[in-house]
Amino acid sequence: MWQVYNHQLNHFPDFLWDGCGIESIGSGAFEDCSRLANITLPTSVQGVGDDAFSGCRSLVSVSIRGELGSIARNTFANCAALTRLELPNTITEIDYGAFDGCTSLAELSLPSSLTQIGGDAFQNCKALSVVSIPSSVTDIDSRAFEGCTQLSAILLNGKPPKLDRDFSGLPSFANVYVRPGTSTAIPNRYGGVPTVVRPEITPSSLTKPADGASCSFTILGESQQTVVIEASSDLRDWQPLATNTFSGSSMRFADPQFPIIPARLYRIRIP
Repeated sequence: MWQVYNHQLNHFPDFLWDGCGIESIGSGAFEDCSRLANITLPTSVQGVGDDAFSGCRSLVSVSIRGELGSIARNTFANCAALTRLELPNTITEIDYGAFDGCTSLAELSLPSSLTQIGGDAFQNCKALSVVSIPSSVTDIDSRAFEGCTQLSAILLNGKPPKLDRDFSGLPSFANVYVRPGTSTAIPNRYGGVPTVVRPEITPSSLTKPADGASCSFTILGESQQTVVIEASSDLRDWQPLATNTFSGSSMRFADPQFPIIPARLYRIRIP
């Protein structure tokens, strides 16, 4: 078994030790390594200690290939240049301050295995604009997104997680987007932030049209909510088909152009 522990390796721009049998990286092992720019953790790594890569101010990319169960406290704290992050679908917990101060992190893809987001986990990630919370998450601790001054949208993909306390330090334009039919403890708010129902197409409702007929499907939303239905054949050029308002919690839409353009994709947008 190999263990990396308490090293100050300031002369290595890349960390990739695949095939060396490293199973754990000790606390503070690469803390403040100012030249470290890229990290790829091999599949053999089963544990990473607190502060292992904190303060690596040149770190741009992190890719974890192993089967880690958690991101420990302050593991990547104050990695101000970090822009690319790949987490495996084995992570169940992101601990306290794990990505605190990663001020360049603009995009975040959380794994579907995640159940808990710790306090201060993404505090002061000032470039972060959208966070999608997997349906597996059950708990979000205090100040998890405090100081994320560009965070305009928190997308909840399942039942709203339990909050340790209301969100704080978010911009006034932030919204929490919930799935249709989702209820929150305080109507129209979650963690002190306004909620917006995110309309969605029900895939199972899609009808296979006969020759010359229109393609139709069901859209779920909220009464009196207005949505724009758009279509595209290449995922680049989206064209509006209709602007409709819900009279209840669902509506049926039929594409009148379907016989003319038989292969296309659809999306729903809030104007």
